[in-house]
Amino acid sequence: MGHRKVADIEEREVALLQKALAAKQKPRTVNITIVQLKNIFESAVSDGIIVRNPAAGVKPLKTDDKAAREIYHRALTEEEQCLFMEHAKEECCMS
Repeated sequence: MGHRKVADIEEREVALLQKALAAKQKPRTVNITIVQLKNIFESAVSDGIIVRNPAAGVKPLKTDDKAAREIYHRALTEEEQCLFMEHAKEECCMS
């Protein structure tokens, strides 16, 4: 898309960009990028620069990220807490 005018960008180009990014990056990162593009184009619509958001129809990629509620969380054991504090002190004193 580089040096092209915003008004000349089409939905298929945004979809192609998404596909190209997906080949190199994780789906979550690609989705964040597409959301940013959607916001930029939406601002252009609001400002009257373009009539329609070309990224609006591009669906996010499926991710395999689990929601925090689906992940098992546990507290640190006393031994782990002591080890953590030792390392934290070392880091603190090194600064």
